[in-house]
Amino acid sequence: MVRKKTRPKSFNAPPIKLKCSELIKSHLQHFESFIKISASSSSQKYKIGDFPIVVYDVCDFVNDTVAYLHFKEDSTKCFLWWEEINDGKEKQVKFSYATCEVPYDVLKALTSPNQFQLICEITKPQSKNICIHVYIGSNLIVALNYASEPHMNRFRSKVQTVVKHFYGIAVEEYGKDFIDEEDHVEKVYECIKNRFDPNEKVLEVSHPSLIPKLRDYQSQAVHWMLKCESRENSCRDELDSHALYSELLLSDGSKLYYQIYGGFFVSKQFTSLPLARGGILADEMGLGKTVEVLACILLHPRMECISQKEQVIVILKL
Repeated sequence: MVRKKTRPKSFNAPPIKLKCSELIKSHLQHFESFIKISASSSSQKYKIGDFPIVVYDVCDFVNDTVAYLHFKEDSTKCFLWWEEINDGKEKQVKFSYATCEVPYDVLKALTSPNQFQLICEITKPQSKNICIHVYIGSNLIVALNYASEPHMNRFRSKVQTVVKHFYGIAVEEYGKDFIDEEDHVEKVYECIKNRFDPNEKVLEVSHPSLIPKLRDYQSQAVHWMLKCESRENSCRDELDSHALYSELLLSDGSKLYYQIYGGFFVSKQFTSLPLARGGILADEMGLGKTVEVLACILLHPRMECISQKEQVIVILKL
């Protein structure tokens, strides 16, 4: 039997090429991941949120400083280090332990620099409170031709985690228990049934020309069809956002539209189409779709057909 040698998993820490690198590395071995933070905001746009960290020692960042915040699961304790140039124009590393209350999965989602940019801001000089601003990366702003145009974002789970943390918008998840159970069909019917208002009164839908007497569920189906055919095309506000998108109001007053399931953003608002008259009657075979449609035709005939019939009758009388 040949034993295959594998390299041990090592933590992918940022490069440290300074004299005190061994000291820094001795601290980093206690942490699992890190996020890169810049001290200059430059021309960043689309800030979706911020969070505070509290350092143990005073930190005075200068412009163009790049810092690294290391963290681990099940702990609010973090390690922050950065490089500075002293009076002798030599690079030196400074560091401090810190506390961060942001959940681990959110920090883990922010580790992708191409998806999010993190900018630090020290609220007051010689302060131990640092505010981290989170900006959306430019590659997450997508230009689409139409609302349902497919776009693949392999980091969508990270984006969904961050948006859920800052805006509370979560993607509905359906567990395997719902699919594996034998009574999943009954659960589907129960979900559909719950969409109807039990207190809604079903109107009488009988017609003298209709010989069969409709059952209760058939009367309910005819009542639903009459509602679908009688609604106006303009009943929905044309400015409503498309169902696939949620509107996000950013801190600078601008708006982005978040594609919930794709995990990306668009700057253009896609509006929902107005509801058209009509619908789809999808009762199972044998439940009486034919008699339901006949009742709908009798109770809600097309007005132009009635006027044409009257004209024909008048011509015959002449």
